[in-house]
Formats: sequence, C-alpha cells, structure tokens
Amino acid sequence: MKIIYISSGHFGTSSGAGITLWSMIKHIAPLHQVEVYANTWEPDLPGKIAIHPLPPIRNYPSTKLDYFFPLRIFCNYLSATNLCRRLAGEADILHIYNGLAADRNLLITQLMCQKAVMEERAKESLGSRLSQQSPKHLLLRLLERHVYNQHLYRTLVPASKFEKEQILRYYDLPPADIIPVHGGVDYDHYNPADRERRRKIIREEYGFSDHDLIALFVGYDFKRKGLPHLLRAMPRIDKRIKLLAVGGTGGLKECKTMVSDLNLENRVFFSGPVYREARNFFFASDLFIFPTLFDPFGTAGLEAMAAGLPVIMSRTVGSAELVTQGKEGFLLDDPRNQSEIADYANRVALENIGLEMGNAGRATSRTCTWEEKAREMLSLYENLS
Repeated sequence: MKIIYISSGHFGTSSGAGITLWSMIKHIAPLHQVEVYANTWEPDLPGKIAIHPLPPIRNYPSTKLDYFFPLRIFCNYLSATNLCRRLAGEADILHIYNGLAADRNLLITQLMCQKAVMEERAKESLGSRLSQQSPKHLLLRLLERHVYNQHLYRTLVPASKFEKEQILRYYDLPPADIIPVHGGVDYDHYNPADRERRRKIIREEYGFSDHDLIALFVGYDFKRKGLPHLLRAMPRIDKRIKLLAVGGTGGLKECKTMVSDLNLENRVFFSGPVYREARNFFFASDLFIFPTLFDPFGTAGLEAMAAGLPVIMSRTVGSAELVTQGKEGFLLDDPRNQSEIADYANRVALENIGLEMGNAGRATSRTCTWEEKAREMLSLYENLS
C-alpha cells in the first residue's frame, strides 16, 4: 500500500503534532511505502520515510510576511489542495494531519474543530471572544466550513469520540464519515529502568521533600488547559500537595500573578517550556491534574497514565475516554468547579488510592501504544481501499 501524508507544519520530534504523526507512521513505514510532505522536518529522523517539501517552507513567504499567519494558513491550504490533485491516482491513501485541504480523496485529521474552539473561547471572557475574530481565526473557520459543508474530503479522522461529537455539533455531516482514532503513547519511554533516578533529580532540583505530594500540570496554553481553575482550587487542597506546572507559552504572566495573589509561592512551581524530556516531570510527580476546558485528545493525560500517575481530568478532553471514573483516576464534570478539583485531589492524598489508580492507568495505556495505533490506522486504510 502506498500512503502519502501531508503535515501542515513541522514533522519530527520537536512539535506536538509533528511527533504524534512521526510516532505513528514510523511503525507503518516498514510495512508499506510511506511518503511525507511537510513545511519543515528534522533531517535525521530514523525510519524509511521519504520526506518532500510542502510550500511554504522555512522562509517562504519572506521573513517579513512570515508572521502574517493568515497568509501562511492560506498558502498551506492551497499547497496541500494542489498537491492532492497532482498526486491523484498515485497513492492508495492521502492523509493530511493537523491541517485542511479540499479533495474528495483525502483523509483529514484536523486537531481541533475551529467552530467549537470559537464557542468555548467565547465563554471565557470578552477578550477571549474578541480574540476569535482575528483574521487568522476567521480564515480557519471559513476554510473549515467550506471543506466540511461541501464534503470535500473522503473521511474525517479525529483523535477522539469527543472531537467527533464536536464536529457533528456544528456541521451537518453523516456520522459514518467521521472515524476517530485515538492518539498513542510510547509505553517504554515512560517506564525506563532509571525512572527513580530521574524522579530524584527533578525533586531535588525543585526542593521537594520525600513527604511532599506533587501534582503535575502539563500544557502550553495555560488558560485553555485550565491552570487558572486549578490555581484557584489550591487553597482548598491538602497542603501536602504542591503543584508543578510544566509548559506555559500562553497565560503564564497571569498565572504567576494569581499565585502571588493567592499566597501560593511555596506551593506552586513553574518549570517553563520543556520539549524533549518532559517525562522526567511525570516521574517526579504523584498525581496528574488536567482541568482543560476542551482538548481533542490531550496526549499528556495518556502519558501520565503510562507513567503510572492517577489522573484527574476534564470530561471535555479526548483522552478522558480511556478513564473509568474511580479506576485510573477521576473525571471532572466541570473543569471550572474548584471544589470538584479539590475534592478529587484530596481523595487521592488522603485515601491512599494513588498507587492502585496509577497501576490501573499504566495497564490501560499499554493498549494505546503507537504500535497499536498504527495497526488501527492501517485497518482503517484497508477498509477504505
């Protein structure tokens, strides 16, 4: 089978979408002929994967225009659409990941339904509502509406049933057109032989004692991922629990101000962005809290389970579909409800259920390895061929 992937962005291990795609198709490439078209990529990626440029690449458009995102988005859309037409009949499967194009032979994995993003953002504040009216967001919704309403695709492949429900909520599409395939996890990566050594290094770096219970939060858009709601819940959470927030390229300043206002300087710690060795923070922690407002999958939740952490996650995140309430952890009905967040965190701290839940999560994650996701995706391809 010849499979061609289009990555509207970076392909490789230094971006979330890029590493997700690479992690899956490196298990497909040994069995099938695989080619990738991407804007940028890492030249030394292992595996037999032929990679080709998809304009705009690197400094195209010019450096001055590179920051004009609507132009870049539209160029990506046109490039991917034209590429699909040029490759017509050359491949058994055409699959675009983390982007949009218009072609009735194309499988589309768009990481977020833009209409759903707009509606959820509007609930946060007037500023968030206005931010969704920027040229970038208006263009994204226009392209999405055009592709979905005109059925300019073969199949939609979201990362969760939750995301499928979001698409069907805003677009009148046949449910059979949408086939979710969950994201995966590198199980061995989160269970190395030296995890205790790694745990000790991080805990010593941040001055945590053996008696401290560390709650981990991971996310780069702090506001959408729900960190402000977790911070407001901290005064109600058992004082043995300290919070380690990893990431933070959106809303960091506001969250640090909130920590100061709530007098939480001795209980909340920020790591800053961590791209390659975030797993060490999972090893250093005792539970994972993720009150995200909406997330099509939320890979960090599955990574936490693979690392053996009990999880407290919103129901409005795709990876919550892998959690049974009270087994691998707890599911939040309302991520904005500070009492609910605190109650579940305190149960993990006071009822000594963290180890049992962590073991259950680890067992669940073993069914979600990238090898298994590759098999699932190949089964989908074969059914379509």
